[in-house]
Amino acid sequence: MSSVKYMLNPDLVKRQQMAVEYVQQPCEDTLGIVTWGTRGSKDVCAANKMHYGGNTSCWELKSRFFHPEMKFYIDAGGGMQPAGEAAGPFIGDILRGLDHLVLIGFSHYHWDHIVGLPFSGYPFIDRTCLYVFGPKSGRIGPKEALEQGSLKKPFFPVPFQEIGHHFQFKGIRQTTTTVGLIHKDVLGIEWISKILYQKKMNNPKATVEIPRVHYSPEYRKKTTVSLRECTKIFMNSTFHPDPTITYCFEMPNGERFVLLTDHELQESVSLGMLQLLQDADCMIVDCQYKFEEYKNMYTGWGHGCDEYVVTLAKKANIGFSLLHHHDPKRTDSGVDILTNNVAKSCPDTVAAGDYGILIIK
Repeated sequence: MSSVKYMLNPDLVKRQQMAVEYVQQPCEDTLGIVTWGTRGSKDVCAANKMHYGGNTSCWELKSRFFHPEMKFYIDAGGGMQPAGEAAGPFIGDILRGLDHLVLIGFSHYHWDHIVGLPFSGYPFIDRTCLYVFGPKSGRIGPKEALEQGSLKKPFFPVPFQEIGHHFQFKGIRQTTTTVGLIHKDVLGIEWISKILYQKKMNNPKATVEIPRVHYSPEYRKKTTVSLRECTKIFMNSTFHPDPTITYCFEMPNGERFVLLTDHELQESVSLGMLQLLQDADCMIVDCQYKFEEYKNMYTGWGHGCDEYVVTLAKKANIGFSLLHHHDPKRTDSGVDILTNNVAKSCPDTVAAGDYGILIIK
């Protein structure tokens, strides 16, 4: 297993400053994740919830294996607003005419995972290429979720039709048979079938063409790169009331990180989910409820609990577990109790908080 460290300064002001400084500096880590938002269901603000915070889900990923002029987020809940504020220098470069790319992957489209995007600043900068991907079921995918939801009157004063020209979208219907590819030399992303990926990986010299993502079609040329030098994005569907994706990032040097949110306790772990989680260096995992709460009040709501986190971590041999999607009613001391419940069986377990920094080396 690789070295995994999570930093959550007890001083909230210093913690936020550290997060801002981290995202504004070049990244030398295999993978760094800033946990801009870790609360579940809705944003909260209360004195007894200050330590872990009240921003809903937003994760910013950085890596020495990513293009330096790319921003990459998973989910855009309330934490997306401070994430956008921290991207000031990045946005300044865009306004000065430099080409940059913003990738946003959605796990799903419930309000607490999309509400922050309009407040990040990115949708209103014409020269930003905003590439958004996420699950698609029926007629609803990432475009429809924004066009008919968070960027639509009367829910938001600026409709999608006025700003959507610099967005690109990828709706993912087949999570287990699709692989995403990112390379440090290309401002773009490519999606290929898992069958083709597995066939290519048998050849150490295999290459893949990754198209540059750009708001202007004339600049979307493809670049040929080594497949083994790519960061791979594997996926699986979770058990949740609406289509939801678990993402696994496999770095070129083999480290694996899984973001598992909005996934309910099951009698057994599915083979697909187990394969996705297997031997991951780190798992960020939904732990909204205690088992007793889940059993008595919240069955069918689509969220995790302490006992199920233990089951997943043990069955999949997880190196480090970071608990998130804290219940909006849960106080800081309550989060500590829930975390201790898991840590009794899985010692390498901590609770995520807003503005924390996770580093995998």
